[in-house]
Amino acid sequence: MRISLSVPPARWIFLLVVIFTFAAICYSAGKACLAAAWSASTDPQGWKAAIRLEPQNASYFERWGLYRQWELDQRDLGEAVRYLERAVQLDPLSAKFRLELASAYEIQGDEAHAHQAYEAAKLEYPISADVAWRYGSFLLRQKDFAAGFTEIRRALEHDATLETSAISECWESDPDVAAIVDQALPRRSDAYLAALDYFVSQGRADAAQIVWTRLLKLEQPFPMARALPFVDELISEDRIGAAKRTWDEALLTTGWARDSKADESLVFNSSFENEKMCGGGIVIRFSREEISKGMQKL
Repeated sequence: MRISLSVPPARWIFLLVVIFTFAAICYSAGKACLAAAWSASTDPQGWKAAIRLEPQNASYFERWGLYRQWELDQRDLGEAVRYLERAVQLDPLSAKFRLELASAYEIQGDEAHAHQAYEAAKLEYPISADVAWRYGSFLLRQKDFAAGFTEIRRALEHDATLETSAISECWESDPDVAAIVDQALPRRSDAYLAALDYFVSQGRADAAQIVWTRLLKLEQPFPMARALPFVDELISEDRIGAAKRTWDEALLTTGWARDSKADESLVFNSSFENEKMCGGGIVIRFSREEISKGMQKL
């Protein structure tokens, strides 16, 4: 349909339509800008006003919900949950909002709804390391260790930087080292070595021994130098036989060059013919016959 603007009434109508459209756009933009300014302020009442101006903005509901959840003087977990639920309704594809809602449910003591929220986040983002990590941590807190380890493993498969934190959290939740290694860690030598380093740093040689045994069964390459802290820990605990055995296992597994001489000298690589380890050319080799003498030299 074509409208002729040659007739004065048509021109006035067209002008009024343009003016009203422009005014509506300006009004909508003005509200959005004012709401954004209030939301960015440090005044909680401004955050609430932003919700009234822009009731379809999920992030404003999220901010108020988190405020009511964590501000001790103004804490209201029921209201926090309601606002976070509204944020999820407005943006159901946001894993962040679902995770925050799950956390609020848990703090409120509603584990069933927290579990549902985590499952929904997992369904939307099945390869998210953050979702798997937080869900796994929740399950560990619920003492569901098998399911928690499974989620932690999913997180580590997508984000190896979480390894040390994951091992620590799993250990504090359930000190079953075998279960942690078998169920929570990806079958990668770097993940097992991170566990080995953690337990050595905690002075837990027995736990480290379990990790070491499983590391060898992986039959995956790793640097010889990564075995030395564990050997040192065994020596410091006066477990000389275990230290000797671990040293030999490390040499065999890593393919580290040995001296061609079959003598029982305590000095390995004395002529510097092999690659240096940890910046030096001399590495102690344990001797069954002269172990006491060797310890004095160490």
